[in-house]
This record gives sequence, C-alpha cells and structure tokens, in this order.
Amino acid sequence: MDSWAEWCEKLEGWWAGDEGRACADDDAAHDLSHVRRVVKAALELSGDAADRDVVVAAAYLHDVVNVPKGDPRRADASRLSAARAAEVLAALGFPERKLDLVRHAVAAHSFSAQIPCETREAEIVQDADRLDAVGAIGVLRCFYVSGCLGRACYDPVDPLAEGRALDDAAYALDHFPVKLFTLEGTMATAAGAAAAAARTVFLRGFRDGLAKDVRGGGGDADEAFRVRLARACCAAGAARGALFHPADPCGASGRALRPTEYALDAVAHDQSPAAQSFFSQLALEVPSVKA
Repeated sequence: MDSWAEWCEKLEGWWAGDEGRACADDDAAHDLSHVRRVVKAALELSGDAADRDVVVAAAYLHDVVNVPKGDPRRADASRLSAARAAEVLAALGFPERKLDLVRHAVAAHSFSAQIPCETREAEIVQDADRLDAVGAIGVLRCFYVSGCLGRACYDPVDPLAEGRALDDAAYALDHFPVKLFTLEGTMATAAGAAAAAARTVFLRGFRDGLAKDVRGGGGDADEAFRVRLARACCAAGAARGALFHPADPCGASGRALRPTEYALDAVAHDQSPAAQSFFSQLALEVPSVKA
C-alpha cells in the first residue's frame, strides 16, 4: 500500500475516534462528507509532482478547526486549523520533516485568509476545496450556509440584482456573482481551472433558472424545483440539519424519505428536467449520488 493510502486510513480512523468526533460540529457544509470530497479532488489533481502524503494530510485536516462564517475570527480559521493539524499528525507519527508543508497547505487553502500558495501541495488543496464551492454541490452548500446565517434565499422582486446593489449578506443568490463565479479565476492548477470552469457554467445556469422560476417564467414559483431546493437547503441550514443522506443522497435505494432531516429529500423524487439536470451534475461531483 502506498504511504498516502495508509495516511488516508489513519486519518479516517482519527475522524471516527473521540478526538475527531469532538472536532465535528453541526455544519453540514463543512462536515466529513465535505472533507472526503476535498481529499478525493486533491488526489485527482495531484499528478506526479506533488507529495501525496502532504496533500492527503492537509486535505483531511484543512477544516479541523471550523470557525463559522460571519464569526469575526473567520479569517484566522485556516491558521488555527494548520496548528491543530500539525498536533494531530505529530501524534499519529507523520514525518516531522513534512509538517511545515502541511501547515502551509492548510493555512493557505482559505479564501478569506488570503495567504499565497508557496508549494504545489498548497495549490492542490486550495483548488480541491474551492471546487466544492461550485457546481451542484456548491449550490447546496451556498444556500445551506446562508440559512445558517439567517439570510434569505433570494430577493423575490429582483433576484438577479438588476436594479439594486448586490448584497450577499442579505441574499444567498447574490453570493453567486459576489464570490462563487470568481473562484474559477483563482485556481492554481490547470486541471482545477478546467473543472471549476465547467462547474461555474452549471452554477450560472442554475442562478438564471432560479431567477426565472422566482419571476414566474417557469410556472408556479412555489412548485419549481430550483425554488424548492433553495428553500430546503436554507431551512436545513437554519435548523443545523443535514444536506443529504450520506449513503443514498437521492433516495435511489427506495429508503423512506425524511425531508425534515435531509434537505435533498424534499426534492428527491422530482422528475422535472431541471431536477434531472441537477442530479446528473451532482452525481459527477458526489460519488454516492446515483443520477
């Protein structure tokens, strides 16, 4: 077994243990599912030039200290995670000579920290984390976080902010152009940039479609898939619920749907073209989704 694969096993074990569970909180946008998606993306971006031990360690522990968005300490979250990651890894026997590389990769991954990447491993982990903010999974996470912060899904009168200033402190949909659409331009790896560009095309289409639904162009706005999805994710964030069932996000196994527990269950059986497009994209991004 490659050493990086052994570190995957060790860090999965750490997250399953008492220390890992103590670090976990009720933020479904930054939970272990998010961590695993970042690890998977980071490995796919690694190639032969990166130290995969460092990439895996940094990806698994990049959010080990999760300061909520909106908290005044938010800009320090990645630095706090970097220090904690080094402690965890040292206790697990990670090579001491590589700890500084992990510290830097963890500290530099954060958008708000604005720390320039100085190593290939840091670029990879940063790109992998940012990929999880765009595409279908980015839609879910954006509305969820906005619900956590008590923000509305969108401005019902002017959802695209055509006659007002963008305000993502008030509306989740405004966060798309304020930040999410800009991420593809910040990617450091060629593969990351290509993936982000494709996901951003989807993100733009979702925003335009949601705005059309809100304005009534797609029929009854209250029945439109994108409207119901956005509202379900915001409600889950407000209640600190889960975005989706970890093993069966779309209810494909025939399990009983629990929309009060899982946001995606509220729309899981929707057969509209918008729903099918969304689930197909999500299946590309989240391995457990069956389109």
